[in-house]
Amino acid sequence: LESPTEELFANRPSIFCTTILLAIYFVIAVRLSSLHWHTVLGVQTATLFKFTAVQLRNGQPASHPGIAEFGLLQNGCVVHLLNASTSASSMTMRSGDAITFDGWWIRTRADTDSEDFDPVRFRLEGSDDGISWATQGGSSWILGNSNVLFTGTGRFNTPSERGHVLQMKHAPGWPSIATEEVHPIL
Repeated sequence: LESPTEELFANRPSIFCTTILLAIYFVIAVRLSSLHWHTVLGVQTATLFKFTAVQLRNGQPASHPGIAEFGLLQNGCVVHLLNASTSASSMTMRSGDAITFDGWWIRTRADTDSEDFDPVRFRLEGSDDGISWATQGGSSWILGNSNVLFTGTGRFNTPSERGHVLQMKHAPGWPSIATEEVHPIL
């Protein structure tokens, strides 16, 4: 007689494959639950913030920001900024003190027929002095081994709903995380 384990796996290869897949899933889930994305991605800190539209939905280069407002996220909570000013394709806002954040948000314009003027390529920059600006978010990003590089080059599918609030969290989605974790195993 075979042992129960040998009999189970010898006669039922689909159960064996399912067991292996569940084990891999469990290992990945445990690994991901132990990651602290703040340390991987870097929580951002600044006092001045600038949203710059690069290209609009209609394909034209941006001559205005194309949004109603923007702000920051702290642990998923909306933080509103002060003193909005607009210059060409940028909107700049200030926080009273240096603020630490792990994401940001934009609100599309509420006026009708403004859909063609929504930004689809954009970036968020932060500064402490208003002279040196560092990219802290964008319409696209690349996940690397130790950090995220935000770019304003990729086209973002900005919702066409008017007055819509869109949150940009600094944590990548689970498909990207799973790819980063599984790739070295293979």
